Amino acid sequence: MLKTQPHSIEIEALWQDGKKAEAEHELSQWMKQEKHSPWPWVQAAIFHYEGKKYNKSLSDLKTALDNDPHCAEAYFWRGKNFEAQKKPMDAANEYRAALMVEEKFNDAQEALNRVLAQLGSS
Repeated sequence: MLKTQPHSIEIEALWQDGKKAEAEHELSQWMKQEKHSPWPWVQAAIFHYEGKKYNKSLSDLKTALDNDPHCAEAYFWRGKNFEAQKKPMDAANEYRAALMVEEKFNDAQEALNRVLAQLGSS
C-alpha cells in the first residue's frame, strides 16, 4: 500500500475485498484526475506486481517516475519487480535510488540489506 495516499487506501481496500473491477475503475478515474501525479501509476504497478505482471508494473513505474523523478515509492517498487525477476543487482540499484530520495525509507533499506546479503553469498 502507498504511504498516505487516500485514493490508494480506498482502491487497495476494494482490491483486497475482491472487487477488482471496481478497484480498476476507481484507479482509472484517479489516473484521469491526476494524470501528472506519480501515485495512480505506482498503485497500478503494485496491482500488476501482485499479479506477477512485472513488465507491465515496470512500465507503470516508468510513467510514475516520468511524472515525478523524486518518487521514492516508484524506485522501491521497481526494486521489488527486479528482485522478483531474480535481478538482484538491478533491485539493489533501485533500492539505493529510493534511499537517495528518501533517506529514512525503512522498507527500502531492509530490502537493500536483504539483496546485498544475497549478492554477498552467491
